[in-house]
Amino acid sequence: MHIEIEFLLIRHGKSVGNIERRMQGRDDSPLSDVGEKQAMLLKEKLKNVCVDAIYYSPLKRTKSTAEIIFKDKGVPLISENGLLERDFGKLDGLTLEEVKKINPRAEAIYMGEPVDLPGLGVETIPELRERSFAFIEKIAKQKTGKRIALVTHMFWIKSLLSKLLGIPYEGMKNYGIYNTSVTTLKASLINEKIKFTVVGTGDDSHLKDFIVVRHGETEWNALNKVQGQADNPLNCKGIKQAEQLAMQLKDKKIDAIYCSDLQRCVKVAKEINKYHNVELIESSLLREMDAGQFQGFTKKEISKKFSKLTERNERNPFNFKRPEGESYSEVQERVKKFLKNHCTKGTSLIVAHQGVNRVLIGYLTDMDNEKMTKVKAPHDIIYYIDSDKRKVSYVKNNKTMKGYLKRD
Repeated sequence: MHIEIEFLLIRHGKSVGNIERRMQGRDDSPLSDVGEKQAMLLKEKLKNVCVDAIYYSPLKRTKSTAEIIFKDKGVPLISENGLLERDFGKLDGLTLEEVKKINPRAEAIYMGEPVDLPGLGVETIPELRERSFAFIEKIAKQKTGKRIALVTHMFWIKSLLSKLLGIPYEGMKNYGIYNTSVTTLKASLINEKIKFTVVGTGDDSHLKDFIVVRHGETEWNALNKVQGQADNPLNCKGIKQAEQLAMQLKDKKIDAIYCSDLQRCVKVAKEINKYHNVELIESSLLREMDAGQFQGFTKKEISKKFSKLTERNERNPFNFKRPEGESYSEVQERVKKFLKNHCTKGTSLIVAHQGVNRVLIGYLTDMDNEKMTKVKAPHDIIYYIDSDKRKVSYVKNNKTMKGYLKRD
């Protein structure tokens, strides 16, 4: 008898431990907000895919991922210890800096290299290869369905692929198994003999890419006045900047354009859309931070008029609320609401303001809130956010640079 089974190997969404750069292993780190969003996107992608059985590693990050993706499928979710991540022994839960203090060579493990460190209780790659293969072989022989989902971890998936592909673990560096990526295997059972075929690895096409730009210059920008939500038009320089941005982006793949409903952003968005003719949505959720009583003043004037308040801003910039205005934390809530309801697929271009763009870049890349307030977003910079690695780069004068610009 010939039976074929498709396996969907899914890595959990980004966890708090991923963000904190911890050696997670068996450490029970929960999903981050970004991880939950990643799982929701995969749920949408798999909504019409029938699954006969679902197994997950019994850690919070994998259990939550499985529940978000599959809870509406009407199929029981089964916890399995065989899907647990590599055991890092005494290194479990430690940050990269803490690990390096114990043994400098341990950093190589964090980077995914097959280093064995006796005395620390770390599961070796050969042990994990055999454990992962034994588990999937057992599940295949149980014949629980034609399509089976396994929600597990990066080292688990890479070790199994290493064995199935017959290549050393060192050769797995080129196989990106990012958060919520899907690796597909086919198991053929003929007279109880099993043959596994790797169909595809690390598919994370459900994740989204973002291009973030700021509106062009206005007269208030030229005078260094705080605009907030004042609806000022672009000046001559700002119009030229909009045209230059449009030319730089004309050959880029853009699936939808979103912008603040203030005219300085709408003008730039429409200029860019001349070359793309895609859906353009204006949203009040992308308006600049409400500057309240600061609006219309220069920074120098604000320092004199509101000296005590500016001191509070310096101490806690993320939570500082402008008098009769907003704080970055409140803007972040707006941004979260916007992202939840928009930017559902492909590459989204967002045209907004410096404060909002700081929050967007910080939130989408898991940046520390205080660092986020230091992001610089000039009128002529294009930010690209890589949804695979949650990393950011920017283009200035047609040169691409990693990371982001920082203000003084």
